[in-house]
Amino acid sequence: MQKKLCILDCETTGLKDPRLLQLAFCYNNGPISAHLFKPTVDIEKEAEKAHGITAEQLQHYDTVEHTRESLQRALDPESTIIICHNTSYDLRVLANEGIGTGDSICTLKLSRRLWPQLKSHKLGDLAETLGIEHGRLHSAPEDVRVTRELFKRQIMSIICKDLDKSSIIQRMIGITAGSIA
Repeated sequence: MQKKLCILDCETTGLKDPRLLQLAFCYNNGPISAHLFKPTVDIEKEAEKAHGITAEQLQHYDTVEHTRESLQRALDPESTIIICHNTSYDLRVLANEGIGTGDSICTLKLSRRLWPQLKSHKLGDLAETLGIEHGRLHSAPEDVRVTRELFKRQIMSIICKDLDKSSIIQRMIGITAGSIA
């Protein structure tokens, strides 16, 4: 069975006990689906400052618990490869919400392998370096759009570096359980 690529980003309540506030994802080059959730814990001030989402803005939305089943179907581990910039964080947030995932690709780790000479591998810095236009980052839909463009550039970089020895591409195509990159 061929798996779908699912580019994903989460905005959360913070770093201490990260819970989902905003989730955006898209499959391959499809439209971006974005969802907001009422938090079940307080939003840390630093997180609120980063993404601009307040508890008051979310008071009329459902909690993740009310949509967990449909989110789990959308991110089905059997049919989906999750792609994120800093996968370990986003997958931890999903796990905190009881949403399981399977195979994943981390564009942050991939960036460090492809371009070790860069001073920063933050999503915004990579977008600037690579000429990827962007709006306000730390908005899940915009981060998904930029991550999708970044991943395309990474794939092209791998292909253009060495067509004969592109083992990373071969591993992506013949993906096995676990995380890649």
